[in-house]
Amino acid sequence: MKKLLHSLLLIGAASSLQAQHIEFPLDTNTVTIDGVMNQSEWQNAQTILINVNTAETVQVMFKHDNNAMYFAYSGKLESANALFPEVLLDPKNVGGSSWSNGQWWFHVSATDCEDSTNYGIYNNCMAVQPDWQGAPNFTMGAPMTDTVEIRIPFSKVGFSTATMDTMGISMMVTNTVSAYHLYPTTADRNMPNTWAKATFSKVYAGISSLQEKPLPIIFPNPVKNELHIDMRNATGDMTITDITGAVLYRSDDIKGRITIPVAHLAAGTYLVHIMSEQSQFTKLFIKQ
Repeated sequence: MKKLLHSLLLIGAASSLQAQHIEFPLDTNTVTIDGVMNQSEWQNAQTILINVNTAETVQVMFKHDNNAMYFAYSGKLESANALFPEVLLDPKNVGGSSWSNGQWWFHVSATDCEDSTNYGIYNNCMAVQPDWQGAPNFTMGAPMTDTVEIRIPFSKVGFSTATMDTMGISMMVTNTVSAYHLYPTTADRNMPNTWAKATFSKVYAGISSLQEKPLPIIFPNPVKNELHIDMRNATGDMTITDITGAVLYRSDDIKGRITIPVAHLAAGTYLVHIMSEQSQFTKLFIKQ
């Protein structure tokens, strides 16, 4: 067993949190699309990290309800890199080495832009789109836009969770000129067959369908001094990140119940990521 680490790590986000297949949790907690991430909105969401450079990442949280997909991009977007969030969708799993009709591009910057056949077509940009949401929009000067929330209805892209459960997807940030950072890292924005596959869970987040593999428990929340993690018969690798995606703590091959000192952390929002061979688990917690 690898040695448990009990020190802060000043390193970028671990690439092991990324995969070619992701699962969107089913969660009906309401999300207000305003660029303010509240615990109740995103506590059951899943998370991936987009590598921007060796020192920085952008974190993307995602989930769905019965009507729409939800995304929250956070990190150094406008404040350091002038990066804009985008979502690329292939609802019918057409794939292909180039774009085709029915593959969607969604972009949020000063306005919200979309196209259903090509990447980067800016002739349909509006401050407020009538049938999907991205907020806040980027404006000149303070305050900087470093968190963006997006809601895309399934009906917008012709996807039915009643009869369909998987689509192609890539999440990315770009300055629209020279920087294109994607999840998965091997994806090409112009080649849908390189994107990840997203499966949309039909089991409500927080409910384990397998009693022999219950979800980890993280408590208390909010927390002041010590955070407790009960793995509940599971074993996995654990990281704690802030909302920018910076990894603050990491432990390998944890099992049973562990206690992590967090008194030194500044008050704010943090995330625990646990990855085992079978699944990924992300939980948002508040440090008081």
